[in-house]
This record gives sequence, structure tokens and C-alpha cells, in this order.
Amino acid sequence: MRIGITGAAGTGKTRVATDLAAALGVPVIPDYTEIVLKEEAKGTWRGIKDTRVRKNIRMAAIVRKMKAEAAAESFVSDRTVVDYLAYWIMNQAEFETKEQNWSIIDLIRPHVPRYTHRLLLPFRADIDWAENRNQDPLHNFKLSAMKRGLFDQLGAPVIETPYTFGEDMQAWIAKWLAATKAEAAPPKKAAAKKKAK
Repeated sequence: MRIGITGAAGTGKTRVATDLAAALGVPVIPDYTEIVLKEEAKGTWRGIKDTRVRKNIRMAAIVRKMKAEAAAESFVSDRTVVDYLAYWIMNQAEFETKEQNWSIIDLIRPHVPRYTHRLLLPFRADIDWAENRNQDPLHNFKLSAMKRGLFDQLGAPVIETPYTFGEDMQAWIAKWLAATKAEAAPPKKAAAKKKAK
């Protein structure tokens, strides 16, 4: 199983990814944006005004995420490359050329079928504060919709899997992973498009 956990800020992605990976006995692929930020910018976007620096951080995170997911036979990924694409579109695209933006989509598109399961944690209007987490409910609603739409546009729709903080992970697995097996694989239409290229 290669599971991607997606959703807006504060929905429980890191908690679900960590607990799910432990329960399944597979590695968790971390959020490389947070890692690169710690390495390059003191762990926060605040104060980084130079859009080239922001671009380099985003690109490094995308490349490291894809490399880690490509190397693992099974995994649970805390955020997906599509999450990274959504943040690129929301926060970086306006500073880049049309060609640069399409090159990011072209980089990510062939990687998306790597996920056997794409689990979306539903939007929450009220979320806890955390460093680098946008608290604006409208921003997070828009981001949740964008992530869902990007997966759909890339031919790999998500399954919405509600999670309550503190929920028993074995019960959650029984409820959601069993229910998603038939829906987890990318549609045949997406596979046919890939072969046609």
C-alpha cells in the first residue's frame, strides 16, 4: 500500500499519517516542506520575502518527497505531491513564468499514480494554531477544494475519510481502508491517457 494523506491545514494529516504508518508497519514519508524550511529558513515562511528563495524551498521539498515515495515499496505520506502543487499554485505561481508553472505540473503528473490510496481529510473551519499554518477558514476551504480538484484533474480522485482526533486507528483502518480498496486505484481512463503520450 502506498497511501497519500491530503487535506487542508489542521485536519489531522500528520497525526493520521504517523498513526496509520505505525499501525500498518510501513514507513511514514514526512512533509519535506517543513524539513527544508528548518534547514534553510529557521523553520518558518515568515520573513522570507525573496520569491526565488521561496521557490527553491518549494522545489527542494517536491524533489525530496518524490524521491522518498519512489524509493519506498509501501508507505504512508504526510501530504502528497499534489498538496505541494496546490501550495505552488496558491503561493508561488504568480511569480513564475507560464512555462515554469506547467513544468511543475508535468513533473508531478506522472508521480500521482504512485499512490494506491489517496485519502482526503475533510475541511475544518476551526483549527488549532501551529507555526506555518494559515488560520483563515476561507483560505483553508479554498485549499481543500483545490487539492480535491487537482487530484480529480490529474485522473486520481480522492476518497474523503473523516477523522476525529483521538479516534482509534484500528477502527479507522477497518472503516476506511477496507471501504476504499475498490476505489483506490486510478481510473482506467487516466492509465490510458498515460499510455497514449
